[in-house]
Amino acid sequence: MKKLLILSLGLAALAGCSSDASGPKKVEADGLKDRGLFCKAWAEAACNDEVVDSCQAADRDSCIAAQRAYCTTLVPPGYKSTRAEDCIAAVSRAYEDAELNKTELDTVLKLGGDCSHLVEGGSGVGSSCTLATDCNTVQKYTCVIKAGNVEGTCQIPKIQGPGEPCDEPAQVCGTGAYCAGSDDAGYNCLVTRDAGKSCNYDAMCDTTDLCDKSASTDDGVTGKCSPKLERSDTCTTHDECASGICLDGSTKSACADSVKLTFGSPYCTDLGGA
Repeated sequence: MKKLLILSLGLAALAGCSSDASGPKKVEADGLKDRGLFCKAWAEAACNDEVVDSCQAADRDSCIAAQRAYCTTLVPPGYKSTRAEDCIAAVSRAYEDAELNKTELDTVLKLGGDCSHLVEGGSGVGSSCTLATDCNTVQKYTCVIKAGNVEGTCQIPKIQGPGEPCDEPAQVCGTGAYCAGSDDAGYNCLVTRDAGKSCNYDAMCDTTDLCDKSASTDDGVTGKCSPKLERSDTCTTHDECASGICLDGSTKSACADSVKLTFGSPYCTDLGGA
């Protein structure tokens, strides 16, 4: 009986030690549990040796300090670590070659892609919003703003195809379609218009075109769907370029396929560069 009692107590003590040991380890392992720790990990992922050299930062620590400060201004209050690991991995991939394409720029400048589910915004489902981060992005809600409006509502978007309705707040027309109609007749997704066809706004045209108001039709109001600008073409906005990138140069602004991090580039300012 004494042996059994001693064995039981020993197992209980062992279990207690195991429980105590596992508790702190879990806390330590969650290196992304708050915004400060997340931004530390973000900065470390961004500031690889190639980025430090390309931006001519004083050293990696200087790059990390600058990028960590930038991250704290980019990620608003309401941060949750649920999907944070995916974001850090995306940041690492974006900066690995010290060159950023449109998708990567959206990730590191606008919390797009794998970084779009970091904030548990205060607005509930159906509440008015102007930014995605007003909504619970952790649960994949975003701010759905209908064409012509400046405010939207927090929804999980329901993608609709050509011919399907787009009246409901969550209904969004997918690629190759745009929402049109009237309050009386209802709204439906229509097939986007080919190049040369009349338009009132960009969404009416194919993703490779924009609505060029300078190429006005006979009514003097509508524009025409025209191809987006190619690399090296002079531009004024990112939306004009097929690549989605309009770079400011010393003599002109032109469309570019990607942004290469170099000394003096504004994209290096928050990476410890000058």
